[in-house]
Amino acid sequence: MKPQSLVIFCGVVFFALFGTLSVSAEACSCKAPNNSCETSNSCDADGCYAYCYETSCISRCVKDAEDLTAGGTTFGPQGLRTGPAFQGPQPSDLRYQSVTLQFDTARSGDVAAYLSSELGAQVSFTTQDSDELVTIDAKNLPAGEVIRLLGTRGGVGIASGGKIHLVANNLSASQVSDLLTESLGLAVEFVPENATRAINLDIKGAPIEGVLAALAEKGQVQFSASH
Repeated sequence: MKPQSLVIFCGVVFFALFGTLSVSAEACSCKAPNNSCETSNSCDADGCYAYCYETSCISRCVKDAEDLTAGGTTFGPQGLRTGPAFQGPQPSDLRYQSVTLQFDTARSGDVAAYLSSELGAQVSFTTQDSDELVTIDAKNLPAGEVIRLLGTRGGVGIASGGKIHLVANNLSASQVSDLLTESLGLAVEFVPENATRAINLDIKGAPIEGVLAALAEKGQVQFSASH
């Protein structure tokens, strides 16, 4: 073999063996607990997730972390107006933290307990049907994406550094009260003016006092030390 050909041959072998090492890939998959659906993906991205519950399965490749200080809040069909307090800075240890979740037919309480340990913050999570089982396969998922994902069907609250992230998707007042109770460590009861209206919240990095005050404008908020 000629020297020039040998160099080319060695270069091809090196690329075949090591050229793909610089490309990271993640793969996530799940099947609904009742076997109604399943989904999977393979991503050349920062992370991925697959989230399955009884009526649907969703998956996504995650390339960028969601900015936890962005966005506003909504409350039911009429909206909840917010001021500058709801755009407060986010504790850096939570904002940039990523987690890996792998649960097979788990309840929301199991997911919340794991996230609380991983993020070092008190996390609460509920599905729209509190008894519903979920299956989650998520790898290298930013904390902001965790909040967005779990909020797609239910609600999630994370309290850290005097601030709270609170997402609710068509939940009852009782379920929102439970989210606040578990994330704040206080027994919170929220009774809105219209008790039959579904509640939707998207609160990111807001001071806890500001959230409770805003909710009080839409009903009654009572709280005491949690047992």
